Amino acid sequence: EVIQIELLCKQLYESQDQSIRDQAEIAVVRFQESPDTLSKCQALLERSSSSYSQLLAATTLSKLISRSTTSFTVQQRLDIRNYVLNYLATRPKLAHFVVQCIVSENSENAPRTSRFTPVEGF
Repeated sequence: EVIQIELLCKQLYESQDQSIRDQAEIAVVRFQESPDTLSKCQALLERSSSSYSQLLAATTLSKLISRSTTSFTVQQRLDIRNYVLNYLATRPKLAHFVVQCIVSENSENAPRTSRFTPVEGF
């Protein structure tokens, strides 16, 4: 399934054909709304060599912890956030745009009363 999602991301970000991009976008939304999104995102982050797939997985996980409609506990949200930040810290060769997205997504989700951004904790 990782290969399928990599192909989907390639179509979404690289295709010159608008109809292919539209179909890929619909599939991405389905991916993000599926009940097993969490495990799929973790598989993508661990096994994918595509920067676009890594970007999709990281942003999807960040959205999962920021949505108020998800059924995750506070601890589960913290665990997901920590997983994403640990992924960032242990992958020094990530594409710059993936790193930038992870940092900005997690900074937006950080408690506003904290004096540190999530990345400063490393």
